[in-house]
Amino acid sequence: MTEEVADKDELSMPVVLDFVPTSCSIQLNQYPDNSVAPSISMELRLSGCDNVTTPEERSLNNIEWSISIYQGPVSNEYVQALGAIGMLNYYPANENVDYSIEEGCSAWAHLERESFSMLSKFVMSGRLPSSVRIHARGGGLRYGWEPDGSRKVWDVKADKNASVKQLEISLGIVGQSENEEPVTEVHRPVVADDLHTLERSLSTVFSANLERINSRLGWILLIAVLIAAIAFFR
Repeated sequence: MTEEVADKDELSMPVVLDFVPTSCSIQLNQYPDNSVAPSISMELRLSGCDNVTTPEERSLNNIEWSISIYQGPVSNEYVQALGAIGMLNYYPANENVDYSIEEGCSAWAHLERESFSMLSKFVMSGRLPSSVRIHARGGGLRYGWEPDGSRKVWDVKADKNASVKQLEISLGIVGQSENEEPVTEVHRPVVADDLHTLERSLSTVFSANLERINSRLGWILLIAVLIAAIAFFR
């Protein structure tokens, strides 16, 4: 049965879904053997150029989208058989006496340790990845007729699960350096001390200029007297 599903999955074309993360958190998962494994969860929204609908053209753009990322290799045998790193699952809205579930799509995937460590350090620094791209295959997921590939069609009635073949996360390290002090402008009202300071500064400048002018006038007067004396005694 697993081999049949894997063969069917390989026959379909991977569909690329682009997302923008809206929130991110790190969870520590405790297991019965006392081991603790971290995971990173992100709430997502489809990017502006993507449009996901059902075959009946019902939009899935505004439902809840999310992804959980785990560290290390995939241990799920079913996912291993698909040659995937995770799954993308659709779940319909469900009203219950005790709880209610809103319609949404949730993905999970595994990253190797070095990449997971890099992502977790980035998130723990208080920053949010700039984009997430999921390459999914199967599960009734296909491209629409649009030539630019902007519309994706998911027959969620036929199959609610698609395999995640590839995951791309952009950390978007752009902008001001962390070591660079931010430049800010501080505005405050003018007070009497400011006017006194300005007056003293202008007075100092004026006095210095006046001394230079007087000095130059003195030299000019001396030269004029010498010229007159020379003309008189000739």
